[in-house]
Amino acid sequence: MKSDSAPSRGYPIAHRNLELEELYEKKYKENINKIFGKHKFSFKEIFIFFSLLLILIAVPFSIYRIRQSEEMSKMAKASEAEVKFFIFPKENQVTKDKSFSISTKLLGPNDKKISSVLVSISFNESHLKLQEINEESSDNKINYLRSTLESANRTGKIKVLLGAGSKESAPTGLVNLIKINFKVLSTASSEIRIDPAESQVVFIDGKVAKIKVDNNAKVDSNIVVSIAPTVVSTPVVATLSPTFIPTVAPTINVSPTVIPTNIVVPTNTIITSPISTSSATPEP
Repeated sequence: MKSDSAPSRGYPIAHRNLELEELYEKKYKENINKIFGKHKFSFKEIFIFFSLLLILIAVPFSIYRIRQSEEMSKMAKASEAEVKFFIFPKENQVTKDKSFSISTKLLGPNDKKISSVLVSISFNESHLKLQEINEESSDNKINYLRSTLESANRTGKIKVLLGAGSKESAPTGLVNLIKINFKVLSTASSEIRIDPAESQVVFIDGKVAKIKVDNNAKVDSNIVVSIAPTVVSTPVVATLSPTFIPTVAPTINVSPTVIPTNIVVPTNTIITSPISTSSATPEP
């Protein structure tokens, strides 16, 4: 058996001194008792201590969370700008077999250019019939690309895609989209809606906008057409009463004619008296 102090061992084996360890432990307990034994903490003091400790930990953590939330909010606003769709007019009263038009508009941020717009519009196909889709204006700087007109009157849904010609001409702010012409098929009430879940607006930086819809268009065909009676106006003809002008009758002095009594008038004989009794004087 080799000795502990043999040259073959790399280090000597340390033997435990139990008495010394016990002495160290006793001195440690005595020091603890000297520190904490002089003053015994009450429950209230312990509660206040831990409350202050909790506050010291919670305040920096809360500030960190608030700053992180603000940064995330700024990033969300920067990455997801909001746009809003409009339909005009909002109220439409149209009788059966008549046509009317609605216009769609888009309001976006003034500092972000719009690259493309996909708008999905739904309507009641039993009440309305899609007739025509036109661009709202020629100076719109956004071009009408395509739409599913073939199935619109069968499904009651229109999908229109519009796009900017270039990055330089891409519009901002208020954008006129399309003008849609409908014909009323029946007497009913319905709405023309923009579906935000199936619509999309993309900016030139590739980010997608958050879509909101301001209003829908109501169409009411429950209108009773009343024909007003035609009033024929009779012209009033002014009548002039004749003016009575009194005339003075001239006075005629008639001299009585003396008929001699010695003239015998035979029966059945007509005597013609001359009008003028003047006699002609014979020339010499």
